[in-house]
Amino acid sequence: MARMIPNSVSPDTPSQAEFDLFRDLDAALDDEFVVFHSMPWLASDQRGFQEGECDFLVLHPRFGLLSIETKSGRIRYDGKLQQWFRGTTRIKDPFQQASKSKFHLNGVLTDGVPGWRRANPPYGHAVSFPHADHVPGARPDMNLQIVLLREDHKQLELRVPEILSGFRPPIDSLDSNVMEAAVDHLAPQFQLVSNLSGDLDEEYDSLCRMTAQQIAFMSGNLDQHRVLVEGCAGSGKTMLALESAARLYRAGARVLMLCYNIPLSQWLAELAAERGIEVDVFHFHELCRRVVENGGLRFNEPSGGAQGSAVSEFWDNEAPSLMDQALADYPDRYDAILVDEGQDFCWHWWEPIEHLLKDVDASHLAIFYDPRQDLWGRTEGDRPEFPIKGEPFRLSVNCRNTRAIAGMLGELIGTHGTEFSGHPEGESPEEIRVEDEAGEREAIRKLLHRLVQEERVDPSRIVIVGTRRFENSVLAENPQIGALNVVARERDPKPGEVRYATVFRFKGLEDDCVILLGFADPQSADDEERKRLYVAASRARLRLFLVIREDSPTNR
Repeated sequence: MARMIPNSVSPDTPSQAEFDLFRDLDAALDDEFVVFHSMPWLASDQRGFQEGECDFLVLHPRFGLLSIETKSGRIRYDGKLQQWFRGTTRIKDPFQQASKSKFHLNGVLTDGVPGWRRANPPYGHAVSFPHADHVPGARPDMNLQIVLLREDHKQLELRVPEILSGFRPPIDSLDSNVMEAAVDHLAPQFQLVSNLSGDLDEEYDSLCRMTAQQIAFMSGNLDQHRVLVEGCAGSGKTMLALESAARLYRAGARVLMLCYNIPLSQWLAELAAERGIEVDVFHFHELCRRVVENGGLRFNEPSGGAQGSAVSEFWDNEAPSLMDQALADYPDRYDAILVDEGQDFCWHWWEPIEHLLKDVDASHLAIFYDPRQDLWGRTEGDRPEFPIKGEPFRLSVNCRNTRAIAGMLGELIGTHGTEFSGHPEGESPEEIRVEDEAGEREAIRKLLHRLVQEERVDPSRIVIVGTRRFENSVLAENPQIGALNVVARERDPKPGEVRYATVFRFKGLEDDCVILLGFADPQSADDEERKRLYVAASRARLRLFLVIREDSPTNR
């Protein structure tokens, strides 16, 4: 087996192709090979900095250095546009990526390891498409001899040396000390004095995404055609739903993923695309619109001037009713439907959802939920009303938050003894008490200055979660805070932006540092206020700050 660095693929790795190639290289190559997974690099020239990442870097004392870029999913190339695509999304040219990594990383070893320069071993590049069987065309720099397809993955012990030998014949052999010096140069060990930004990186790396408990669930429960999964905030329900979708898709099922929140559906769709999982992902009302309009009916949502009960009546009742009417003329049916944040769904929505299954009695339906995150008042009793009977499978291990944040969450909802798996302790949530709106704004300013300027935390790792819409918040009149700009956005901030989102819009999402604004004092909050605070606070992976306004009616 090859010497793999690191010795396993991070569960956060979004690409299924990287998981597959890691496994195949490890199994096929002998212990003379050293394989680095996910090797980022930064070069500089007269144009400035050029950055890249090598998916896999293979070293061998005789055959030399091979850079491999791997891609999964439905990949295509448009010669007219000179552009690569995954589905409809533009992606970087994998051949250029692999070639640039080859030249740069060989240069790093040539400059930094004297024995490497003297021996001058071969160096080359390749591109892996582990889920493809045939490439019907090519361009001048795309020699099919350096392409690794599905069948090539079964004989990598032959193909890797063959590709490198095509670039240049093997050398006699590198001295073992030179080989180790090359490995140490690419994977050095050192220690720095850290500020908060460095602490966040360290703590984030130690948070698990998939626990043994979750893995046991998948192996023991995915064969059931109807499954309920209940888990506290941070227990990994969303990631487990995505992993379940991936396993069902790879088994040949047509899969639909549903949730209530628009930003959450967008994030799930992107994660699925990155992993090469071809599933349909919708928030519920987007699905309603799609079914209704494809069925030839009109989807007349309320106008911008509509308010209150008229809006609720349409989205809660009329839209799903129209969907149910249109289903007879809607052609799409699914082998499996996975619903995340199921507590957000009204009970009467489940009937039209079930009608989208190919076989209501045999097709797969899984609902992931947390009754303590019901912000819409749809839970009566211990859990919402679902079309699945029997006891749910319960997830009890917190996979998202530090122990300090999880401790606060337990106090808010009256649960204790949360289970962990190698979690960092983290810092206790910080409460900042202010007198009025001016105090709220000043507290936000000081916090952002401290985090970004003093502690060197990237603004993209910070989100402000409030109870009010942005246009009604204390930040709306002047969103400029020093050099930063606060924007109403749940995801993907631009440089210099800090996001603001309501607890309702940010539900299901997460980030490293969360600042809560407008929430009740935890010590005096009533049940509904504590529920909102629980949902909002659980979005924070590593650091949590509460700006509590003492003159607010909820805090009197």
